[in-house]
Amino acid sequence: MALRRHMKNFVKNYSDSEVKVREATSNDPWGPSSSLMLEISDLTYNTASLSEIMNMIWHRMNDQGKKWRHVYKSLTVLDYLIKNGSKKVIQHCREGFFNIQALKDFHYIDEAGKDQGYYVREKSKQVSALLTDDQLLRNEREIARRTRHRTSYTMLFPKTTTTKDCSPTMSTSEPIPELPDS
Repeated sequence: MALRRHMKNFVKNYSDSEVKVREATSNDPWGPSSSLMLEISDLTYNTASLSEIMNMIWHRMNDQGKKWRHVYKSLTVLDYLIKNGSKKVIQHCREGFFNIQALKDFHYIDEAGKDQGYYVREKSKQVSALLTDDQLLRNEREIARRTRHRTSYTMLFPKTTTTKDCSPTMSTSEPIPELPDS
């Protein structure tokens, strides 16, 4: 499946931003990685990349049937970008709000009789709530900012302890110190 996607990316001459969104919203049975979503969110601060990212997300959100994961993962990426990306993502989402809102009625029952559309409907409701409740949106963006700050802080300044053999190891029992608000 990955080879086929790679070939399609090459043949269609997709940009780096589009390739990342296609990978994050693939039909694979696992979700997009945190590092990939972080890369995509960083790209939203570039106007050209933002346009490519949003166009690909809207395109993937229009898939149906067996490609329900494209839709679900598009909403998952969108949720992440709303919380972590450029504020222009929010503007794009509000302009295309009807597309997100329409997914509250998404239906797909797989071969085993499982309602996979349920996940799309629920994620659509979550994303819609973020876009319509300014206080919730501010809170979620602040939580995301603090999480990114803590993560980058612990990656830059990991706590180490020395064992009897003098080899440094990560201390997993010590809590991460609270960072001052900036």
